[in-house]
Amino acid sequence: MNSTARNFSKLLFPFDFQVLTMSTPSRKRLMRDFKRLQQDPPAGISGAPQDNNIMLWNAVIFGPDDTPWDGGTFKLTLQFTEDYPNKPPTVRFVSRMFHPNIYADGSICLDILQNQWSPIYDVAAILTSIQDQHWDCSSLHTIAAAFLN
Repeated sequence: MNSTARNFSKLLFPFDFQVLTMSTPSRKRLMRDFKRLQQDPPAGISGAPQDNNIMLWNAVIFGPDDTPWDGGTFKLTLQFTEDYPNKPPTVRFVSRMFHPNIYADGSICLDILQNQWSPIYDVAAILTSIQDQHWDCSSLHTIAAAFLN
């Protein structure tokens, strides 16, 4: 593109489209979530946006010691919409898992991802909640006891 065409283009489109698309409230919030997750990551959790797409994240939760998931590395995806943080992301386990709160398609039964969602939850809180609920063996023992009785 020659300089005349470039200058004409700037007259028609005086803004940078990439900056424009990155400045929505959802995307700003996700950038803030990402910075917090990098600065103060919760133990056993890792997460980051996928290939320059702030709306799609890859995450990893490490199985805690002395549980059936000890030594495991469990991959998840988080898909955000422009409604975030007012609506929760769609979270799925990519790694196959056997757990009563994880469906065959990898989706997760977790109250904060459904009817108990609040905009105060950030990515770290989502992943920590998944880690806490899914690795809590006492809840598994309660479920097993209910089936045995």
